Amino acid sequence: MKEIVTPYDLIVEKLKKDYPIGTSFYSVLSPDSDYEVECHDFFKYAEDEITVNRYSGPSIYRNGVFAEIISIPEPIVVNQFPIY
Repeated sequence: MKEIVTPYDLIVEKLKKDYPIGTSFYSVLSPDSDYEVECHDFFKYAEDEITVNRYSGPSIYRNGVFAEIISIPEPIVVNQFPIY
């Protein structure tokens, strides 16, 4: 049976790719507050809002807008694979 991929799944895949663990970002809801991706736990907090790190964590996506990235950590390359 073929797995159904939802728009939420596609957004989470983009978040995992574009926001590796250790990435600093400004929350979509409070752009004056900076946060860090501590883990790749994403939660559908509201109809069109995704938070990171915990259910009531900072908003990393809302209504088609992704959080502004401040910095991305430098990966350590092991056997030609980047590790964040």
